[in-house]
Amino acid sequence: MADNLYEYIHKSQVTALNVNPEHEVQSIIKEYAERNTVTPHIESWVDDQLIVFIPFTTSVKLKAILLGTDSGDLRPSAVKIYSNHPHCPDFEQLDGTACLQDMSLEATSNESSGDLVKEYPMRVARFTNVFSIVLFFPSSFGGQNTRIYYIGFKGEVLTPNKERSDRVSLADN
Repeated sequence: MADNLYEYIHKSQVTALNVNPEHEVQSIIKEYAERNTVTPHIESWVDDQLIVFIPFTTSVKLKAILLGTDSGDLRPSAVKIYSNHPHCPDFEQLDGTACLQDMSLEATSNESSGDLVKEYPMRVARFTNVFSIVLFFPSSFGGQNTRIYYIGFKGEVLTPNKERSDRVSLADN
């Protein structure tokens, strides 16, 4: 079972590169009930590339990413996902670094249902014991910029004590 991990995101430490200075990146880390609101949002600044660094307050196992994006040319076309960076890497640091998952994002949205957010499954085995995530959006579907309204995650909080007690109880049997 996957829980919404909003309360485990270290919101004040969320940062980004190439974001329009008029936008605050922390503003797109919203509660699930607010996922379909289009303001506030972030938009890339110089071109359509965007890096978002999201740390967690505890280790988590990620099962899905939730993205609320623009419905037109400003919609990101892909995302490359990295984990466990101690801070927001720059574009040069990511260049040539293998990502853990590379996703093509859908060109269409769920707008007819009133839901602007799409859920994309993650390769769980690659995203266990995660304390931070880096999302690199390399391009949009044709716009000069990329716009994002919402980022969220589904997964599990890892509690080392629980895992350890499970192992002990198994060994005692």
